[in-house]
Amino acid sequence: MKRLLCLIAITGFALASMAQTAAQTICAEAEQDFLENILPYWQRHSVDPQGGFYGTVRTDGQPDPESDKGSILNARILWTMSNAYRLYGDTAALRLANRAADYYKAHFVSSDGSVRWSVKADGTPADESVQTYAVCYGIYGLTAHYAATANRSSLAMAQRLYRYIETHLHDPQGGYYERLGSDKKMHNPHIHVVES
Repeated sequence: MKRLLCLIAITGFALASMAQTAAQTICAEAEQDFLENILPYWQRHSVDPQGGFYGTVRTDGQPDPESDKGSILNARILWTMSNAYRLYGDTAALRLANRAADYYKAHFVSSDGSVRWSVKADGTPADESVQTYAVCYGIYGLTAHYAATANRSSLAMAQRLYRYIETHLHDPQGGYYERLGSDKKMHNPHIHVVES
């Protein structure tokens, strides 16, 4: 019996060690892919010289300069570039994080503190609807920018978006509405409210 328990313990230890090594390998490969392929791709192909970031970039790297720009994509770029600078010291990412933060605050956040769904290629409003999870993505991006740069304007804007959610998208009976003017409560917005 002792021999069997010892064999089980040794086998379990070996499997755990193999699993840890495999996980470390996968993490190292993913990080390398991010730094050598994914991050440079977006740095090269997504920047719109007219302001902000293209709304659509095809798989061959060619942008569609007439495509609308979505708040979710722009908040994700803001979050990614901010964290790339914070974690890796990538100065190109810092420049794009600052560009993303400035553009996001100027074009996606409305005067009432909400986040519009999309803007046209020239930055003027396209779809003014307010989706709860889009506001949450704004909080992600702006707080990541603050964590990376200590930019007080980004922190203040993230706090403003939080107050907007609590004032306009929260149901006093419990939970959060999917979007402004809706009485629907879906799973997706709740995940993002918790994360933000």
